[in-house]
Amino acid sequence: MNDTGVFWKHSIFTRLIVTFLVSMVPIFVLGIWMYKWSSQQMSEEIFKSMKLQVEYYMDSLDHDIQRIQKLQFDMTQDEDLNQIANASQYLDNFEKTKAILRIHQRLSSIKNSSGYIQDARVLIPSLNWSINADGHSRGVYSDILGDEFDELRVLKSDSASQLVQWKDRLLLLAGFPNYAQGGKPPLFIIEIELSKTALKSALLQLDGYKDSGFMMRQPSQRFVLENVNDEVLRDRLVERLNVAAQESRNGSIKLELHGQPYLIVYTKSDYTGITLSYFLPQEGILKSLKSLVTWNWIFLFIAIMITAVYSFSLYRLIKRPLVKLIGSFRMVESGNLQIRIDYAHRDEFGYLYRRYNAMVEKLQNLIEQVYEQKILSQKAELKQLQTQINPHFLYNSYFLLHRIIKKEDYANALRFSKEIGRYFQFVTRNAADTVTLDKEVEHARIYAEIQAMRFAGRIAVEFADFPGGLAHLEVPRLILQPIIENAFEHGLENKQENGLLAVRFEPIAGGIVVTVEDNGEELSESDLDNLLPSIQRDNDYSEVTGLSNIHRRVRLFCGEGSGLAVSRAEIGGLKVRLTIIAAEAGASEHV
Repeated sequence: MNDTGVFWKHSIFTRLIVTFLVSMVPIFVLGIWMYKWSSQQMSEEIFKSMKLQVEYYMDSLDHDIQRIQKLQFDMTQDEDLNQIANASQYLDNFEKTKAILRIHQRLSSIKNSSGYIQDARVLIPSLNWSINADGHSRGVYSDILGDEFDELRVLKSDSASQLVQWKDRLLLLAGFPNYAQGGKPPLFIIEIELSKTALKSALLQLDGYKDSGFMMRQPSQRFVLENVNDEVLRDRLVERLNVAAQESRNGSIKLELHGQPYLIVYTKSDYTGITLSYFLPQEGILKSLKSLVTWNWIFLFIAIMITAVYSFSLYRLIKRPLVKLIGSFRMVESGNLQIRIDYAHRDEFGYLYRRYNAMVEKLQNLIEQVYEQKILSQKAELKQLQTQINPHFLYNSYFLLHRIIKKEDYANALRFSKEIGRYFQFVTRNAADTVTLDKEVEHARIYAEIQAMRFAGRIAVEFADFPGGLAHLEVPRLILQPIIENAFEHGLENKQENGLLAVRFEPIAGGIVVTVEDNGEELSESDLDNLLPSIQRDNDYSEVTGLSNIHRRVRLFCGEGSGLAVSRAEIGGLKVRLTIIAAEAGASEHV
């Protein structure tokens, strides 16, 4: 049967690979889903982080400005400052100097209280002085320049923080008294200048992605702090933020410019009126996921490599040994019983290969045995046919019967005619390959008695009683009578007197030994030496002797331990031992 065309469809190897791939599909799907889910989660986390950073920065800035403003308002109640502003004419120079130094120290403390403060000073119009904090370019105190005081006192702010921008300077102003109501000018103004450089430096910490940026705006004061280089992007941002800030004080918007989407988060301070926004190209978020994408590709590559290694391992461990075994079976099917499989590993295939080799070897032996048995049976049948039509034996039997009748020995004539009839009945009518042992022994006894009557006075026959324990044991036909015939023809035929043929039976464990010996004088030592190898030559299908034929048939039928053994008899001639082991006993010995 040629099943090559459907071999791969029904191959165990193919099924294992398909099963493995099917089991890997959920892993691949899970990996893709995890990648998309993790990408989305990371995008959301980055977006949340942007919002939190912007809100945190604005809250921190509001908190710092409120704290600075509180220090500023507290200083309006400073005793030295009010005394200098209201009654400086009552102070001598020493007291005035001490008061100025104390005011200077307090201003320096306020300046040093926050990194956002660039400078702090008090403008006193009655003295036309400006008392400055540490680090001022004009020293501890200096004259008020021109209309500087008048310009500052009229500045307005629409936020609670009183934050104003004047001459590109971001200021917190506090006048006393009643600066915010206008009218009568205040006695002094406390001016705190915020550092745009410090504000921008803090905002740059938000700028953690490529092409990202920020914008801090206070529209009413025309205050803008940014790092946007693209004017078109700046204008679009301002336009969208103005609309968005009116709808909500914080949130996010999307903007597309030059075909590139931007994500913008913003928050507006109710205290300062400042709107802080942070923008980031959407591609920047994806770039932050680049390592995740790389690891996903690595995971996919590793999964593919695992699949390839697993498939190759299956091919080496299962497919290739199976192909070798199948190929060997096909060789056996074609009639080649010489094929053997060499395999060094001690695994399941090693066991299968060893069992296969043993099976093929046993099959070969069985075929050889059947073939040899058939040849030997054919030769035995040929010999039997020759015996059936052997005129010499037939003539001798009739002449012997004639002499007995002529002597009027009717009793022996009756017995002889009966024996010769039973002999030819066994030879001519029994076509089976096997007979029971008792019938084979009975046939041999009949033949021995016929020959004893023929050679009466010259040869005596001692035929022991057959023990009945193995009477029904199946044995090959014509295995004992030819041994006796061989003794008469080659050992005793020329014996003129005192010839002896002895047949004895010796039961053994699981079988029986039949001994046939004679006292013939024809057997030389060289003949005996030549007889031994001719009997033991198991695989010679050429012409065989009668004894070797019997030996091979008995061994093939009854198994190891059975067969013929020849030696010199104690009485001088040839001694033949026929050992027959029951098949059941032989099998039990090999278990």
